[in-house]
Amino acid sequence: MALSETVRARKVFVHPVVLFSIVDGFERRSEDAKRVIGTLLGTVDKTSVEIRSSFGVPHNESEDEVAVELEYAKSMFDLHKKSHPNDEIVGWYATGSDVTVHSLLIHEYYSREANIPVHVTVDTTLKGSRMGIRAYQSASERLLEMLGTVVAYVDDVLDLLMIVYLSGLCKAQISLGEKLATVL
Repeated sequence: MALSETVRARKVFVHPVVLFSIVDGFERRSEDAKRVIGTLLGTVDKTSVEIRSSFGVPHNESEDEVAVELEYAKSMFDLHKKSHPNDEIVGWYATGSDVTVHSLLIHEYYSREANIPVHVTVDTTLKGSRMGIRAYQSASERLLEMLGTVVAYVDDVLDLLMIVYLSGLCKAQISLGEKLATVL
């Protein structure tokens, strides 16, 4: 069942095999890669997301751009779907603890594949002898709705301000006209 656009999951369950897969991908990455990314697969209901599987997605990142092999991701999902027909794309993962500008671009892609994708970050630096794992969900749909409300409000306020301004301008012109009439 697909997650409604207005409902965000309150809990994200990650199966251990997913974490092992992410760490394995990180350990096998090329020397020039700073992080690895991939697709998260599982199921979604009204209150939770269950992440049961994942696969890495090849990509290249530089300071200026990110290039993700989307065809590879689609092919891998199609193969996974043959053996797990109930699984769907529920989001994506990245190693590291930061959400970067490139993360936003990648998230945009996954937003087309899942209604409200989960973004999981796995900090593989083991700070404090722990692996930091965080799950995020975008609130962009709600933000767009709120932005639309704010824009409508601002339009109304601008209309009222324009009326007040024009009213004041008319009063000033009438007053000026009256003063000119008395002078002449």
